[in-house]
Amino acid sequence: MPERYRVVLSQTLLDQLEQLGLKDQARSAIRDAMNEPELAGKQLTGSLYPYRRLKVGRYRIIYRIFSNPPEVWFLYCAMRKEGSKKDVYRQLERVLRRGELER
Repeated sequence: MPERYRVVLSQTLLDQLEQLGLKDQARSAIRDAMNEPELAGKQLTGSLYPYRRLKVGRYRIIYRIFSNPPEVWFLYCAMRKEGSKKDVYRQLERVLRRGELER
């Protein structure tokens, strides 16, 4: 039986989803991911480890799994634009460097 996780949505993510008009799609993707969060999204590497990502069209929702207490924190969302300064992964690296991400 898979371990049950508590879902935590950051205020940053909620604001981004509202601004991007992705609330319904994100809700569905998060609900599906919670069946098996370790398998649902791709593990990020390098400076973005231990974060994971879910695809929602051209957007990526960034999340992290914690085991004690068992929680899945959904933290950030932006568009995937490879090579651009506005690419989700470049934005996430900047946010992490500044210490602006919850938890």
